[in-house]
Amino acid sequence: MRSCQAVLTADGDYEAFLKVLPSDAGRYAGYNFGEINGRADTVVFSHWSPDRELVKSKMLYATFRADFRDALGGVAVNIQATDVEEASRETVLARVS
Repeated sequence: MRSCQAVLTADGDYEAFLKVLPSDAGRYAGYNFGEINGRADTVVFSHWSPDRELVKSKMLYATFRADFRDALGGVAVNIQATDVEEASRETVLARVS
């Protein structure tokens, strides 16, 4: 069985961040949008689970999602996405506001 993998990034280009996410495998991902609405660090935690991911892998990621997110601390927004549209910058910013 594959283990869960994380993609952690610092500030940078969000579109480049999205391109790192695989089309057939799940990931946990963190992204710091920087200052939004007066909050110095707006960290977004994403559970990436594309439709093409194997069901067994989806279940594994879902099982440990909360533990991993909680260990990060300071997460402003929690996103679960199955495609790039659900993880788009506009979608995330709408959830932050």
